[in-house]
Amino acid sequence: GFYMQEPADFWAQQGLIESSGAKMLTTNAEGKKEASFATEDGIEAMQLIADMVKDQTALHMSWEEGCQSFIDGNCAMLYTTIARRASVQKGAQFDVATVKSPLWKDKERMVPAGGCFLAITAQGDDQIEAAWEFEKFLYSVESMAAWTEGTGYVPPRKDVAGAENGLKTFLAENKMMNAAIQQMDGVVPWTAFPGDAGLQAEQMLLDMRDQILGGQVTAEQGMKAAQDAINQLLAVQ
Repeated sequence: GFYMQEPADFWAQQGLIESSGAKMLTTNAEGKKEASFATEDGIEAMQLIADMVKDQTALHMSWEEGCQSFIDGNCAMLYTTIARRASVQKGAQFDVATVKSPLWKDKERMVPAGGCFLAITAQGDDQIEAAWEFEKFLYSVESMAAWTEGTGYVPPRKDVAGAENGLKTFLAENKMMNAAIQQMDGVVPWTAFPGDAGLQAEQMLLDMRDQILGGQVTAEQGMKAAQDAINQLLAVQ
C-alpha cells in the first residue's frame, strides 16, 4: 500500500520524525548540538513504518525499486521528492495525484528543505562580488522558473509561483506541483550534523533505518543506539 523513499539520505525519514514532534538535532545546556530524535514521538513514528513493513502494508526496498513499484501500479502510495514528478507522471498508466506531506495527529507539518542550492566558494573580493552578481541573476524570477521546470524542485522564492514571467502557466498545466508549492510554509532545515562527523552520522542514520525496517531491531532499540553513537561522535569534535 505504501512506500517511503529510501535513498542514500535520511530526508524522508526526517520529515516523518520531525512531523511527529521530535527533533533530529537540538542544542544542549552547554550550547552544543546533539542528536535528539529518539524521543517517544520519534520512536512511535519510525515504529509505525516498521510495523507496516512487517504486516506487508508498506515496502522496504531501494528507491528505484519503490518508485518503479508505484509506477507499475503495484504500490498504492509513494512518498518521494517532487523532483520525481515528471518521471512518475510519464511512466504511470493511470491518473496520478499529489497531496501534501501527511500530518502526524495534531502536530505541525515539517518538511526538510532538500534538492539543490547555489554556493559561492570564491576567495578573492573581486571573484566574490562577481559570483554574487551571477547568483542574483540565477535567483531571478525567470531563472528560478526555468530551474524548477528543468529540475522539478520547488523554487526557493515566494514570488515565482504566481508570476506571469515565472511559474503561473507551468503550474496551471502541471497541477501535481501544487501540493509541494502549497506546503512551503512547513519547510524546515535539512539536518546537517556539525563538524567532521557529518557524513559518518548520516551513515549511522541510514544503517539505523535499514535495521529498523528490516526487523533486526525495534525502533526504540535502533534509534536510541544510533542517537548515543552520534552523540559520542559529536562529543569529540
